[in-house]
Formats: sequence, structure tokens, C-alpha cells
Amino acid sequence: QFAVRLAPGELSLGKTHGTLLDRLELEGLIYSHPTHRFELNSLTLAWQPTALLSRQLKIVELTVSGLHYQELAGTEPPFILPAVRLPLKVTVEHAELTDVAIIQDTTRLRVKHVLLNAELEGDRLAIRQFRLLVHPLSLIASGEVRLQGNYPLKLAVDWRGIADGQALAGRAKLSGDLREL
Repeated sequence: QFAVRLAPGELSLGKTHGTLLDRLELEGLIYSHPTHRFELNSLTLAWQPTALLSRQLKIVELTVSGLHYQELAGTEPPFILPAVRLPLKVTVEHAELTDVAIIQDTTRLRVKHVLLNAELEGDRLAIRQFRLLVHPLSLIASGEVRLQGNYPLKLAVDWRGIADGQALAGRAKLSGDLREL
């Protein structure tokens, strides 16, 4: 309830179960701002708060279902990737998103499923496993990204999909940075 009062814009929350000290479940979260709106059917967060004593944020499970984002006003400035260097190590053992919808102007993107297992230490993001399902395409990736400058990266990617009734599949190794790609 404290966050509801402090958030710029309007924040409402349906139900909560558990506590932030162990496992927290939220249902019916809605955040509206003049430029965007988020709706979230459910969120589950399980973490190990004692890991903070050794300068680690350890997320055991982060599950999000029914995440819908809509840009309400086309006045958002272009997104610039920030340099990130955290003072603690962040481990995400299992993050899962299902039923994601992103609406921006006339563009609609529906993501069926995202799965992530990763670790961030300093500016180094180690992606152990990333899975993405956007019908009819599925993608699996792993590798490393540096969260600074133009985000240099090394990734291994496998993908499968269907186009014009034909099954397609491929594998690639990507290296460089986001500007080059």
C-alpha cells in the first residue's frame, strides 16, 4: 500500500499473498501514467533476502502472467540504453513471463512465453538460458552482454519457425555490439 501512495501516476493492486521477506504474490496490478499503462494479471516473486548480507540479490523465482503494456501518448523520447554497473551481484534462477502484449501506436506485439536464467555482476550479464516464443517463432539464446557503451555481446542463438507453411530453423553465433548488429 505504501508504493500505491508514492507512485507517480495511478497504481492499483487487487490481491496480495505472502510477504517481501520470502515469497510474494500479487494479482491485478494496474499502473497508469499519462504516457503509458501497465496491467499485470499475476506476479510471483521468491527470493533469498539473506543473500543481501554477501552483496547478492538472489531471485529464485520471478513469474509474471498477463503483462500488457500500452503507450498512451506518442511523446516518449527515443530510448537510450543506459550504462549499468551494479554494486551487487544479481542472480535470476528462474524468470518466466507468459501472455505479454505490447501496444505502441498501431504496432502490436504478442509474446506467448519468455524464460530466463541469468546473472549480472558489475556490467557483465551472463545469460545461461533465454527462451522466447512469439508465434510462429521460437528462439533459444545464451551468452554474454556488457551493459555499457554500445553493449558488446557474444551470443549463441537457435531459432525455429514457420513461414508460408514451411518449417524453418537456424543457428547463429553473434558477436559485436548493438550498433553493429
